[in-house]
Amino acid sequence: MCGAPCWSEIKGGESIEAADVEETEGQFLYRQGEKYVFMDTANYEQYELSSEQLGDAWKYLKDGTLCQMILFESNPITITPPNHVVLKVEYCEPGAKGNTATNVTKPVKMETGAEIHCPAFVEMGELIRVDTRTGEYIERVKE
Repeated sequence: MCGAPCWSEIKGGESIEAADVEETEGQFLYRQGEKYVFMDTANYEQYELSSEQLGDAWKYLKDGTLCQMILFESNPITITPPNHVVLKVEYCEPGAKGNTATNVTKPVKMETGAEIHCPAFVEMGELIRVDTRTGEYIERVKE
C-alpha cells in the first residue's frame, strides 16, 4: 500500500490525470549567484533554475546557449544542454614538447569554469568541442 494511488491499485477503465509537463526551448541568459536565468524562446518569459536543478549542465552553459527546458505546471524543473558545445580553453598546463604518446591527457579549465580532460596538445585560448552527455573532449575547433 502506497500513500498515493499505486499502479497496482488502479483498476481497468479508470482514468489517470496527466501531469502538466511541457518541453520548450530555453536560452541561457546569465548566472546570478546560485541561480541560472533562462528565457523561453517562444514567449520570451524568463525562468530561474537553481544549481541543484541543473546538476552538471552548468558546465556547458555560456551566454546564448539554447537548451531544452522541462516545465511542470509552468515552472522549470530542469534543462538539457545541446549534445555538443564549443567552449574556449581558459587554462591548461603546456603540453610537453615531443610528447607523441597516444591517449596522454591533461586537465583543462574551460570558459564556464568546468574542468575536463583533453589531449596533451590542446593549448590555452583554443576552442574545443565537448560532448555534454559524457563530459568528454571530442575535437579542436577552428575559429
